[in-house]
Amino acid sequence: MAELKVAIVGCGGRGRGHARHIAGLDGVRLEAACDPVAATRRALAAEFAIPHQYDEPRQMLAAGSLDAAVVSAPPEFNFAAALPCLEAGLDTLVEKPPGLRVAETRRLQEAAARSGARCMVGWNRRFNPLIVEARQRVAERGPLVTVVGEFHKNLVQIEAEGKLTEPVLARFLYETPIHAIDTLRVLAGSPASEVHAVSRSSVSRHRDVFGALLQFENGCVGHLVANVTSGARLERYELHGAGISAYLEGVSRGQVVENDAVSELALTADSTLEQDRFFLDCVRAGRPITAPAADLDEAVATMELAARIFGD
Repeated sequence: MAELKVAIVGCGGRGRGHARHIAGLDGVRLEAACDPVAATRRALAAEFAIPHQYDEPRQMLAAGSLDAAVVSAPPEFNFAAALPCLEAGLDTLVEKPPGLRVAETRRLQEAAARSGARCMVGWNRRFNPLIVEARQRVAERGPLVTVVGEFHKNLVQIEAEGKLTEPVLARFLYETPIHAIDTLRVLAGSPASEVHAVSRSSVSRHRDVFGALLQFENGCVGHLVANVTSGARLERYELHGAGISAYLEGVSRGQVVENDAVSELALTADSTLEQDRFFLDCVRAGRPITAPAADLDEAVATMELAARIFGD
């Protein structure tokens, strides 16, 4: 079988991470680097011996000869970079967020439906072995009763660094804490039927405190806490069932407590690598994007929940 030819659209830090993983996969070739910043694009192309470079996606698509694209642009540009790829029928993995508004994600969904392109959104916690094993072990004892997700950062410090634009700062829930929102949906395994949320500005110019009590249709209760006024980045998850609980510190370590017996969870794989591999396997096999991945139906559902919490 011929090698899959893959483009990296957005050649900064996230794009380099994807390129590193993809370069190590069998049957895949990095074919194109696309970024409006010439120095960034050239550096990636040189590092991974990528033969073709383009300023913008439409120029890249006009040249043809691609099987898939990985869109890893800055958050406010993911939608604009992914849309022409999907309109052209190119299978696309787009980094989170797939837009800063629900309407943008729906437009990606509509474009993919028209062209037949597969699209996957990079909520890689769905592939994290700790999260996957924790949910499986709790679910083995019966229904999940409660799930908790936390994602904290310091928005004042982030703004001072000058790396994010005003549109992203103003809607920061969609940039980083949305990982926890998507993970809560996956852990609960059911749509949210009730959302009781608070969002406000505390110590920054933008909304920096978010909290939500979620009732899922299957009876599971969820709690989201996203306090982006904190002293450091912190990500946590809890799962509680019948005589069993799982506590995950970030996505690198965790434990399960079952009737007072504690067992450690092992981090056995890189979730971004597994996500990229899953996407490219779907492309190669011509099969749809299915669980555990987030297709655009799943992406719209997560964005809609985020909008209810944000207050859109």
